[in-house]
Amino acid sequence: NYILISLGPGSFTGIRLGIAAAKGLGIPHKINILGFYNMNTLDFITNSLSNVGYSPEAIGIAFSMEEGELTRPFMNDEGILVMGLNSFIIADSIENYSEYSSSLRQANQLSTPFRIDNVIKEFSFIEDYRYKFF
Repeated sequence: NYILISLGPGSFTGIRLGIAAAKGLGIPHKINILGFYNMNTLDFITNSLSNVGYSPEAIGIAFSMEEGELTRPFMNDEGILVMGLNSFIIADSIENYSEYSSSLRQANQLSTPFRIDNVIKEFSFIEDYRYKFF
């Protein structure tokens, strides 16, 4: 048995109240509490998921899902994900993909420094203690 609690999106106070209520019900009865994130929309311009970040694998899985389908848990750089597709809307056809192409290029340019930084941290065995000074 589990108590599921939404971790967002939502107001900070609302989420804290929900978590407190779930703990209040779950702890005395020894029921596990699991948190999950909601995401309202996903479109072709998106290359990241809310609360997950850049995740081309998860995006690919999301676009291959059928309505009402729930995935098995799968591993991602940020942890383990389970996705469900409530509904989808078929978009109008696009005659010119240049705007879409330029938005993907721009998103890639913005995320490249972040990805390079992560690779350097991973393979150089450097600990980042900057957070301690802020």
